[in-house]
Amino acid sequence: MTLSIQRCFVVLLVVMLAGNKRLHAQVEHHPLAGELQRRIAERSTLRFAKSAGMQVSANESDSLALIAFYRSLGGSVFWSDDTGWLDTAVSSWHGITLNADGRVTHIELSDNFLLGELPPELGELAHLRVLSVSNNVISGSIPESAGHLDSLRTFSVWANILSGTIPASLANLQQLQDLLLFSNRLTGAIPPELGQITRLRRLWLDFNRLTGQIPSELSQLRELTELFVDANQLDGEIPIALSTMPNLISLYVGSNRLTGPIPGELGNIRTLENFSAAGNQHNGTLPAEFSKPPLLTQLFVSRNQLTGTIPREIASLAVLTRLEAADNRLSGPLPEYLGAIDNLRVLDLSGNAFTGDIPATLGVANGLTDLDLSRNQLTGELPGSFGLLNRMQHLDLSGNRLSGTIDVIYNMIRLRTLNLRGNGFSGELFAGFAFMPVLKSVDLGENRLSGTLDEVFRLPTTIRQLKLDNNRLTGAVPRSILQSEQLQSIYIQGNQFAALPDVTVLSRLDTLNVTGNILTFADLIPNVPIAARGVYQYAPQDSLRTEVIRTAHEVLFTVAGDTDGNQYRWMRNGEALGGAQTDTLRVNLTSDPAWYHVVITNSALPELTLISRAAKSHGIPTNRGSESPSPYSFALHPNYPNPFAVATRIPFEISTSGPVRLTLYNLLGQRVATLLDRSLGSGEHAVELDGHQLSPGVYVYRLEADGQSGTRTISIVK
Repeated sequence: MTLSIQRCFVVLLVVMLAGNKRLHAQVEHHPLAGELQRRIAERSTLRFAKSAGMQVSANESDSLALIAFYRSLGGSVFWSDDTGWLDTAVSSWHGITLNADGRVTHIELSDNFLLGELPPELGELAHLRVLSVSNNVISGSIPESAGHLDSLRTFSVWANILSGTIPASLANLQQLQDLLLFSNRLTGAIPPELGQITRLRRLWLDFNRLTGQIPSELSQLRELTELFVDANQLDGEIPIALSTMPNLISLYVGSNRLTGPIPGELGNIRTLENFSAAGNQHNGTLPAEFSKPPLLTQLFVSRNQLTGTIPREIASLAVLTRLEAADNRLSGPLPEYLGAIDNLRVLDLSGNAFTGDIPATLGVANGLTDLDLSRNQLTGELPGSFGLLNRMQHLDLSGNRLSGTIDVIYNMIRLRTLNLRGNGFSGELFAGFAFMPVLKSVDLGENRLSGTLDEVFRLPTTIRQLKLDNNRLTGAVPRSILQSEQLQSIYIQGNQFAALPDVTVLSRLDTLNVTGNILTFADLIPNVPIAARGVYQYAPQDSLRTEVIRTAHEVLFTVAGDTDGNQYRWMRNGEALGGAQTDTLRVNLTSDPAWYHVVITNSALPELTLISRAAKSHGIPTNRGSESPSPYSFALHPNYPNPFAVATRIPFEISTSGPVRLTLYNLLGQRVATLLDRSLGSGEHAVELDGHQLSPGVYVYRLEADGQSGTRTISIVK
């Protein structure tokens, strides 16, 4: 292979691997990728103090071991910095420190793009105190010879792609204080022999593929302050023996397959500041004993099968800042005493079965910055004390049964994200959002908000995502949203908006969903350029209103929204009328009564067909005698539109005055709703059906009047 071909191959390999230099493939696809990236960023800031290099000649055996290290890890090709290596004295090699005897004491080459395997010659560096090669692309297994590094204090190889098992020979490293194997692909069991490294202070085994149980022998590590074994595939129960570790500050055992109750004995670790058992299969209750460690700051038990409630004793934790117990089976009223945790900043109880009102005492916890009570069964209105939470940055109350207005939210001037989706909030929106200067995301979808936005509706210039879908908003989408230059997505589908500005001036906008409104081609066509940036969803639209003007001689049917390229096809009782191809239809009153609507298309938006709501002409019967029959007869007409997403109109007529009942059934014959049940006069009538609270599917509506009955089907799509 020629030199030029070799060089091309090397460049190609570098390009292929460059995207994985820091996080590797396992980071991107790991189910806890966000937490993994956070830990890598956090631990990348930790650096070990480098000893002053000695200008002495290196020991020959150490030099040979370093040369093997350099060649095995691609030093001449891949390293970001290989200054001095193999060209100058060893004491000048980048990342190498020697002592007065010329023995290697430090190898510090983290973030240097080391590519290859750790050579067995590594074990010959008998005076090595620090081996720090984290955040590289080191593969293969940890060599057994690493157990010969009797002087080693720090073994830091985290964020590589090491595989195989953890050598039990590492137990020989009696001077070791930091064993940092985090974020690799290590498999097999945690060697119980690690419990023999009596000086160990930090043990990072998290984000690997380790199996088996957590060895109780680890409790022998009396100096240990940090034990991270989370994000593996460990099973069994948390060993109660860990509760005897006198200096433990951080204990992370989450995101495994651990079972059984969380041992209350762990609360006896008086030094404990951070505890995580999130993402396991723990049952039972959250132990009240976790109120004992006086410095407990973070408590993570989300994604388990815990029952009961949050123990009252937890409120006594004076320095607790984060309490996360999401996605369990906690139930009962939301505890009022949570507001008594003075330093609480983050409270996440989402995905449980809490009921009742949100306690007003939560407003006392005015240090809260993140509150997530989503996906519970909370009811009632937002307490007025919420207005005191002026440090709130992230609020999520979605997926509950809350009601009332949201006015109290406008006091949260530091709010960045707001999610109230899927409740029963009502009332109108107004200018309050304009006073939230850092707001980035608003989700008010699937509520009962009503009224018009008009020009009083203002958003801060920082807003990036706006979701107002599936409410009861009417009128025009205000042009004031054009001032929000950071907007990336707008979701306003499922309302009754009748006008839309040209939003193509929003240069960052990539998602616009306006389906299920009553917008016309005149509103929609100007925004076609949005489709080239991302997603533009505009079809279907609900029925256009048909304006009816009656004169002494004729009935005029007119639809709004005329624009260039529209094609009109008028229908009489569901059949096309020849020659009727404008936005207006004239019907002579001498004609028989009939239902009229128009179908509109436009080649600029080929996926959309607009259908107007049907209206009826009142013809004047000829040869009317003194006892002419009623001009009306019993008839149940098709609803318009059908299918529909938000609302539809069910027209019918009856020949005589009397009781009328209109009922909605599902396909199992079960009554879903009574739409009408009262006396009406003879003539034509219509009932508006609101589909907000109905699930998608096919239903049957039944009309009973005049001693007759009729049924038709209806389809809801969302």
